[in-house]
Amino acid sequence: MATKRKTKKKQNRFPLLFILSILVAPIAGAVVFNIDRMDYLAEQRHVLKQFLPGWMKRFLPENLAEYAILPPGSEIEARVIEVYDGDTITVLSLDEKTKYRIRLFGVDAPEAEQEFGDEARLALHRKIYGQQVSLAVEDNDIYQRAVAKVYCDNLYINLAMVNEGYAWYYHEYAPRELDLPLAEEQAKSRHLGLWGKKNPQPPWEYRKSQSK
Repeated sequence: MATKRKTKKKQNRFPLLFILSILVAPIAGAVVFNIDRMDYLAEQRHVLKQFLPGWMKRFLPENLAEYAILPPGSEIEARVIEVYDGDTITVLSLDEKTKYRIRLFGVDAPEAEQEFGDEARLALHRKIYGQQVSLAVEDNDIYQRAVAKVYCDNLYINLAMVNEGYAWYYHEYAPRELDLPLAEEQAKSRHLGLWGKKNPQPPWEYRKSQSK
């Protein structure tokens, strides 16, 4: 009789564990696949592994990803793990060991706290967050970010942001570009994105006003 009762208890526990796994899986997945976006958690990844179940540990990189600088002329493939604003992202190398801060070449999107800043960030987020992208580095800025042309599924992201009215053509740092100024004129004439606003303030003017 005792053996039968134990067997029955095990059988009754199985549906409960199955239901719990279904409820926990989406939350666990969100933590795992966004963990690289949260630097303070990434720094303690080795600590987190002590508390995660075995099946979750398989999704975590073995080595802590460190930030590095990409010199001009570099061309790499990487995955987008953070979109800071409409022209700045963080990518993770495909071996998940190195992170790079990237500034989109030739474009300037509204700052995060500026009018239309949220819309610009969300537009870029929808296009490339979590996606594998190709980077062609043109320069490094004063913050040691790689200033790069970004491509995703054969779409030139820098151009798309200007073409859809989510960013300005940044003439000062890309004077030889031909497609970006044309895209800006077309977006402006069609009142797309920020051009639908009355007298939108260019980000470089906004930054200058904030530094006074």
